[in-house]
Amino acid sequence: MPTEIERIEALEREVAELRAKVASMEAELGLIPGLVTTGFRQMDGRFARVLAEMTEFRAHIDDRFDATIRAVAEIVRGNGSEA
Repeated sequence: MPTEIERIEALEREVAELRAKVASMEAELGLIPGLVTTGFRQMDGRFARVLAEMTEFRAHIDDRFDATIRAVAEIVRGNGSEA
């Protein structure tokens, strides 16, 4: 049967191990805010790229629409002058 001193020493070792585990977990948890910030930056970058692509696409669509309107107007004018 262990003596009181041996029991105390065993408990002290367990406490030291637990403190080491807690310190390790706290270190790992300390990384989370940085990871979240990095994730937000990546998403912001993606949103910015999507917005730029949408703006470019919208300009392209607007140009094509204007060209279609001009073409239809020319056709209508051409048909109106033949009558």
